[in-house]
Amino acid sequence: MNRYKKKVVLKKESEEFILPFIIPSKCKDLNAHFIENPPKRLDYSAIFGNTNPIEIEVGFGTGKFLTSAGKLFPAINYIGLEITRKMVQHVANQAHDGALSNVRVVLCDGRLYMKYVVPSESVSRVHVYFPDPWTKKRHLKRRVINQEFFDSAYSVLKDGAYLNLYTDHKEYFEYFLEQRNIFGRFKDTSDMGFYTPTGYEQKWTREGRDIYRAVLQK
Repeated sequence: MNRYKKKVVLKKESEEFILPFIIPSKCKDLNAHFIENPPKRLDYSAIFGNTNPIEIEVGFGTGKFLTSAGKLFPAINYIGLEITRKMVQHVANQAHDGALSNVRVVLCDGRLYMKYVVPSESVSRVHVYFPDPWTKKRHLKRRVINQEFFDSAYSVLKDGAYLNLYTDHKEYFEYFLEQRNIFGRFKDTSDMGFYTPTGYEQKWTREGRDIYRAVLQK
């Protein structure tokens, strides 16, 4: 659950940092809808005006990683996928204020977006940091990590590219490793790339909580 409580007003100038994605209302089966009505795949050159490497963050929250990476690495293009409208607007404002021309955000389900909109074998790294573990049994289906996620991430990653997953929740991390083993097509690696701790992670570390990290390679 997102805990960001500040009111967010999307600036008119920030709208250009949000990529359009239409989710049909009252649709019970989004997979069936997008199979029957396939959206256009992303054209990175048209979006960013260059052919720089692409990295994707799924569930970017307050956007600390996304905006920090965008500022430090202008030769990499970053696309953030987030299901909370307020956070999409918040990070779009940040991208505008920071003149981060290499950052775009999308209001969407990250799994569906990677499956139907992101071109195959076009991404250098997928980032997933501290997703909601959804610990109650009736909520397990809401977890972003499942076999559909692994299939979508594997499809969009280039050969040799990476998937990062960090969490403070031991049971969720064990679940992630279990799902990885079931999927069976990634290998473990220690190449975590660039990362900047979120405010929550810094707080948890001060409290002595363990942080669990996995980096997988295609």
